[in-house]
Amino acid sequence: MITTSTALIVGLDAATCDSFGPVLEAHGFETLRVTTGRQAVDVLHRARPALIVLDLDTQDVPALVLLRQCRASDASAVVLAVAAVPDVRTAVEAMRAGAADVLETTVTPEALRDAIERLLPPGLPAAEHEHGRLFHGSAAMQKLEAIVAEVARLDGPVLIEGERGVGKADVAWAIHRLSARRSGPHVRLDCAALPPDLLETELFGREEVPAAAGDGSRVGKLEAAHTGTLLLEEVREVPAPLQLRLVQVLTGGEFFRAGGRGLTSADVRLLVTSRTPAATDRPILEELRDELGVFRILVPPLRERREEIPGLAEYYRERFAREFGRAAAPLSASTLQLLGRYQWPGNVHELANVIKRYVVLTDERHLVDEIRGRMQATGSAPVRPRPGELGGIPIDVKLGLREIARRAARAAEREVIEHVLTSVNWNRAEAARRLKVSYKTMLKKLGEDERGTSSHGTRAPRDRARSA
Repeated sequence: MITTSTALIVGLDAATCDSFGPVLEAHGFETLRVTTGRQAVDVLHRARPALIVLDLDTQDVPALVLLRQCRASDASAVVLAVAAVPDVRTAVEAMRAGAADVLETTVTPEALRDAIERLLPPGLPAAEHEHGRLFHGSAAMQKLEAIVAEVARLDGPVLIEGERGVGKADVAWAIHRLSARRSGPHVRLDCAALPPDLLETELFGREEVPAAAGDGSRVGKLEAAHTGTLLLEEVREVPAPLQLRLVQVLTGGEFFRAGGRGLTSADVRLLVTSRTPAATDRPILEELRDELGVFRILVPPLRERREEIPGLAEYYRERFAREFGRAAAPLSASTLQLLGRYQWPGNVHELANVIKRYVVLTDERHLVDEIRGRMQATGSAPVRPRPGELGGIPIDVKLGLREIARRAARAAEREVIEHVLTSVNWNRAEAARRLKVSYKTMLKKLGEDERGTSSHGTRAPRDRARSA
């Protein structure tokens, strides 16, 4: 049984705490709430919370002092600071004192969930459990664990390579947690999710401009990661001019904010990921690769560590059952054997999505049919159709040839759509483009509405392009 970790909420009102409850429970946290800084200090020594949500307006203990005490009590704890109006100075001071992020007092449960998923690795927050899940399931990952431990001990940039969905971000998190920088923030930035102009601002920050322009200073991820680590996912998506600026950061620790004239410094360790084979023809510049190539880690694909599949399937079943409040039974031995024969081109991420749909639908037969269809489409293994079925559709001659063909075609369309969606991390807009159909047409064929809600009332996996 997976143990539950503690989340400590300091200073926020009861209504806000109550609204956070389902989000924290879904991520494996037992919640404690205190109203004063002194109460928080007492709980820190007794409960050792893994997550702390701290209102910076606490009156009895100065906020920055309390932040430092939070970090001192457990360097691995993730601290989210909450401020009424989090300006640039407040954000920088809070992050340098140990906060991983600064949110507004009016933070919603959805914003809290996004922050947890951004700052913590996928799954439950207990560091020991996450480390064991990642590295102890196969001989290949145990070998990788030794490399990660050695790289974490040194304080240089790291290039983490691997196929899509293998867990490169999890490896980066492990490096951070095992390094001397574990008491600092671990900040993530998905370079593929932003256009070049926004990427510059997100990465380097933006210099303050006159208020009449309707804009203001913004702290970039480099400054937010000061004294900690910055994970840049899919570094090939970074335009060449910005890659050269990253080289300057690596060699000198200084950079210019967007629109700025003065140099800004940040003490940060850079971890970057790159997909293999490359998903884009954009190269990593030789100058940047030279800086990153000293420490290079290759994460093996799931098909090379198949012994992990049963444990991962059960892990995700428990996780999503708790998150969605569904009673999904453990998968049968025959289904687990089928999962073990599939090639998993989308690796762990694809497996997680398959198990997520199983938990939502609570239909093991649907999962089996889905995997059989993928195996036929990818040539993973020869799969014979069941007697009396065509493309997974029961043959009922009373329906007539035209209706049988229509139903089989509809099932085939859905299989193809779901296969493409998996390959693009359920980015519906990108899948529609690849399939050369409109966004609305694809949703209709999936039985979803514009909000991503299926015809049977459940929420489908979120569209990355529309939520970025």
